[in-house]
Amino acid sequence: MNKKVCVIGAGRWGKNHIKTLHSLGCLAGIVEANSDALSECKEKYPDVRTFASIRDAINEDFDGFTVATPAENHFEIAEKGVFT
Repeated sequence: MNKKVCVIGAGRWGKNHIKTLHSLGCLAGIVEANSDALSECKEKYPDVRTFASIRDAINEDFDGFTVATPAENHFEIAEKGVFT
């Protein structure tokens, strides 16, 4: 059984996470604040749920998240997941 993973961030590193998880059959969600990048993800991965906000994704039924954003954002992102 494949795990359902959501990627936070669809920038340079996030695209690598997304591509790899998709190839493994584990990509279930993508969070991206940039609307152009989010639209690109929706077009490329139409069967994957997309979100503009972490708060919208955190309450979904994902098995886990991977954070692919600049390191200085990691604490804030993790804090949202723990205390939401």
